[in-house]
Amino acid sequence: MTPNQRLATSSGIYAFGFCNTDPNRHPTHLLLAIWFDFGASDCTNKTVVWFARDPTSNRAVVATKQAVLTLDGSSRLSLVDGKTTLWSPTSQQSGGSTLILLDSGNLQLLTAAGGGVSWQSFDHPTHTLLPGQNMTNSSGTYLLSKNTDMDFSAGRFTLVVQDDDNIVLYMRNPDQTSSLSGNTGDPSGNLFYNDSVNGYKNLTMKRPANSAENYYHYAALDPDGTVRVYAHQKNNRDGTAWDVVSLFPGDGCERKTKYGMQGMCGPNAYCKASSLKEQRLKCECPDGYVFVDEQHGYRGCRPNFTPHSCDGKDHSGEYTTVRMDNTAWSNQSAYNRLPTASLQQCNTACLNDCSCVAVLIDGSSCMEVQNLTDGKQGSDAKITALIKVAATSSPLLSPAGNKLSRKWLYLIIAILGALLMASVVSNLCQCYASKKAKERSLLAGLQTFTYKELKQATNGFKELLGKGGFGTVHKGKRALADMESVERFACVAIWCLQTDPSIRPKMHKVVQMLEGTIEIDPLPDPPRPPSFSAILPTPTSSGTLHSSSRIHALQVE
Repeated sequence: MTPNQRLATSSGIYAFGFCNTDPNRHPTHLLLAIWFDFGASDCTNKTVVWFARDPTSNRAVVATKQAVLTLDGSSRLSLVDGKTTLWSPTSQQSGGSTLILLDSGNLQLLTAAGGGVSWQSFDHPTHTLLPGQNMTNSSGTYLLSKNTDMDFSAGRFTLVVQDDDNIVLYMRNPDQTSSLSGNTGDPSGNLFYNDSVNGYKNLTMKRPANSAENYYHYAALDPDGTVRVYAHQKNNRDGTAWDVVSLFPGDGCERKTKYGMQGMCGPNAYCKASSLKEQRLKCECPDGYVFVDEQHGYRGCRPNFTPHSCDGKDHSGEYTTVRMDNTAWSNQSAYNRLPTASLQQCNTACLNDCSCVAVLIDGSSCMEVQNLTDGKQGSDAKITALIKVAATSSPLLSPAGNKLSRKWLYLIIAILGALLMASVVSNLCQCYASKKAKERSLLAGLQTFTYKELKQATNGFKELLGKGGFGTVHKGKRALADMESVERFACVAIWCLQTDPSIRPKMHKVVQMLEGTIEIDPLPDPPRPPSFSAILPTPTSSGTLHSSSRIHALQVE
């Protein structure tokens, strides 16, 4: 089998083959997997229910487009990429001859003689259980969560059925390998545990029954450590339309490790459950903190500033506090309690103490803590936390009355005022420059037009009036239509062209006259005109006109 081939069930619900689950980030990475298919052409955005894992490291086996799944010379199933064998079932009992995918989603390798099962995927679950699939305390199997929804490497949580018949959810280090023992699926949409003494126990919360006749089901140990049972209507061909019908454990963010110092999220992070029915758990950072690993928020947060130094100097003015309500943190690192202190007194005490990371306020008392661990947010958390951050990282989030907040407020107002003043000055300068340009244009007696304006004024250069050495002249529709403005311009021009400089108007008066803000003085008497012959072209001795003597006309309609 090559990456271009696959097996499908007769119903078309499941498919087995090479699957690229994240083509945007890893376009060449392929998993050997089983997924809910619903007749689609590939597995993109489909629900993967099983994939090949390395039995030693628990890492997902990643292949390329050159990989081939084959039966080798000894009839053993092997995934080969080039000359490297990436995966082969370690528990294969004997040689196989036929690989089939059942309508239950179970992949089986059948023996040549008698059709017995040499190996099957139901005996080796990854992170899911399908209806009819069991996990017992004697099978050596377990559920291991993915790292994230899109990251199929080994995650933090393992669900096992122990030899003492207890079902235990372990939190593990994803960077370490594990080999734990690992119970059971049911077609009704619930997850049951079969206790040999007490019989069946429903592990999931009771919900309205979703009949197997109308719904597909599967259970998954999700990356946040919650086992959820999903249901999908059979008449819906959208492979992404899955609903959560039940889940366990239901305590969500309340869970923590046996060490007590760390909850669902790492140091300085707090756990938050979504309001949706699936109650997906998410890790968040307080203001002033950032994730240690953006892709894996559960690893915790770190300060996005230099922590308060205990070097003997007074650094209290360099920090402020961020207030967080309805968020509880562990008090195991508390070292100082103020039994009857006000909010402001608690805030001041933490700012003045270099060892204080935050102060937790419960009623009328508060505790200074050195570490933020086991954080969780919820409406039932009646704790108020004041978390120390650098003053520049969040200057206005301190409780009311903090002098640093007022100082920063004044500074921000001053900066905004300066920016506003700079904007006003810039606009005035632009207006002044534009006005000067307008003055120069008016004094030159010329006005510029765009090609579009000229084309519109001449009706598309429709009527040609004549041609000359400087170009062509076309008849205009509305050139200089405002004759009153033309008359004002002419009068001002006459005043500016007076031969006696003492009677010429000043520049500011010229501008006022052009704008019409003041009246134009009556024009002085014109000088005596020259004789008519003085303005005519002078003939040469041959009777022709000088070439430089041309008469130009502008016709206005």
